[in-house]
Amino acid sequence: ASCIKIGEYKDEYVYDIEMNDETHTFFANDILVHNSHEDNLGLQNMLVDMKYPEYPVALGVIRDVEGKTYETSVHEQVADVTAKSKFHCMKDILHSGATWEVK
Repeated sequence: ASCIKIGEYKDEYVYDIEMNDETHTFFANDILVHNSHEDNLGLQNMLVDMKYPEYPVALGVIRDVEGKTYETSVHEQVADVTAKSKFHCMKDILHSGATWEVK
């Protein structure tokens, strides 16, 4: 592991710690430090599910992975469904033959 001083906050030093193992997870003074870039959601979900007062509240970055945003995924899903649909406008629906007339 390597540890470098990156600054000071009030009377305390601020460090950046880089672990050489696969998990990058360790305890320091009863504080859990974990790899927020890990694809495995197990530990990250446990941290999110911790509720006060039964458990301490998890602070900081819990998950930070590359991936699509929710908004991008929704737009892609709408575009996919629209491309596969036989109806593209109200006129298509009205002229589909699956309509009826109320008299």
